[in-house]
Amino acid sequence: MYGVVMHNTIKTLLERGKSQRAIARELKISRKVVRRIKRELEASQPPGSYQRGKQLDAYSTQLEGYLKQGLSAVLIHQRMVQKHGLQISYSSVRRYVAGLKDAEAYVPIERAIGEEVQVDFGYLGKFETSDGGLIKVWAFNMVLSYSRYAYYELVTDQSVGTFIRCHLHAFEFFGGVPEWVLLDNLKA
Repeated sequence: MYGVVMHNTIKTLLERGKSQRAIARELKISRKVVRRIKRELEASQPPGSYQRGKQLDAYSTQLEGYLKQGLSAVLIHQRMVQKHGLQISYSSVRRYVAGLKDAEAYVPIERAIGEEVQVDFGYLGKFETSDGGLIKVWAFNMVLSYSRYAYYELVTDQSVGTFIRCHLHAFEFFGGVPEWVLLDNLKA
């Protein structure tokens, strides 16, 4: 009768310490409904399921050493099974190892206004023409590096003439020409 949103709302309010009476008054539902949903929520969560220890916790220093050696999760799994006799799945090792890895740092490249644009073609697929034939279609994409403002144009070939025409249309669209045009691994 009541959906997921109502269940989640009641769960959140209960976690915040609100009484069943206060929840019923706030949501304009009966206390019976709040009590029933509370019982359903308690029954659907087995006690202690979130505090479960991981089988690989005892080997965390060894796993970190394997990672520093540059071993993949596949090789780490093989070593844990062969050397330590663990009965553990590869996916469990992969998830555990992923949690140990440091997130790769991402440093955005700052560009001045109008300094650079990035150009790429993206294949969209084959589309039916008015006469019933199929034609390949690409999207020409030019993005201003500073603002990420983009220009798109659909084309049916990637010839030099089309490439130059798309650039001219994009420059007209942006109202100017940047200092640099960065080509993104074009095959055209």
